[in-house]
Amino acid sequence: MRVRFSQEVLEREDGATWRALARIVDAFAEGRHVWEIDDPDAIEASRWIAGDAGSREAKRSLEIMRKSYTEALYAPPSRRTHALLIVVGADLDPNQARECLEAPAHVIVENRESDGAFLKAMVRAFGRTDLEVAIERGWVDIVHAGGVGELEKRVNERVSAVPGPCRVFVFCDSDRMHPAHNDTEAIKVLAACCAHHGVPGHVLHKRTIESYLPKGSLQHLKRPDVFTAFFGALSDVQRDHYNMKDGFERPKTPGGDVAVRPEHRGLFGGLAQDVLRRLCGGFGSDAWRLFLWTRSEITAASVEERCTTNPGEIPRLLDIIEALV
Repeated sequence: MRVRFSQEVLEREDGATWRALARIVDAFAEGRHVWEIDDPDAIEASRWIAGDAGSREAKRSLEIMRKSYTEALYAPPSRRTHALLIVVGADLDPNQARECLEAPAHVIVENRESDGAFLKAMVRAFGRTDLEVAIERGWVDIVHAGGVGELEKRVNERVSAVPGPCRVFVFCDSDRMHPAHNDTEAIKVLAACCAHHGVPGHVLHKRTIESYLPKGSLQHLKRPDVFTAFFGALSDVQRDHYNMKDGFERPKTPGGDVAVRPEHRGLFGGLAQDVLRRLCGGFGSDAWRLFLWTRSEITAASVEERCTTNPGEIPRLLDIIEALV
């Protein structure tokens, strides 16, 4: 976040305020938040600095203030990160501001392990270095909900826990069986949750996170029949809604026909039986681990190649998260 100090709070002369301001300055020193300064001379002449002149704390705050001001002149902070602004002494009192700035932004997901691996892979692929650092340092907390039905509870726990701007984002798989399938349980739950709490959210355009795995990553699973049919016989839209983990259900009798679920609304109806048979079984329940195992294969270009039905979706998702940092 970007932080300003009101002149009123700078002219206070009490130890509790000064201690809170020193803690806030710590957040600037470590690069967690940005000190937005209009008039450095006014800060230097304030009771907070001049009234404590010569102390180690005042010297340190003054040094960090000058450094922050100079850096902003020559290298303005990214407006994707540090998009939110608070004014200490106007929006929040110093201790509330300290609490706000020391708390992480929260990204609430169904499964912290798999969804977290997906998110971190996308952050690396699209070169979002500031966001990668924020996640590594715990400034962005990826929160495990434990399923789509628990998203509302986790959001509710965090929305009112910290004073200041709400820094909560929630996303989940869509579970769409076809392109017009916009009333899945996941979509309905997330839409209601975000509307109720006024927080941003995102339902993935494709069926699941595994649907975003690039071709080079999926090749590592050594499932040649599934791989060949998936990339050789399916359209981009069909790949969006294929069950990546389990594929189609195998026929109950050897040589029997593969039945496609009616919920797909005919999306796979034109495929030959030999193609459907190769697509049975899918890529396996551990396919998501490819987000961890195949980092070199997951690039902005390879992900966008899989996102032809909704170009730019991942950068837009990352933009929303970065705005909360």
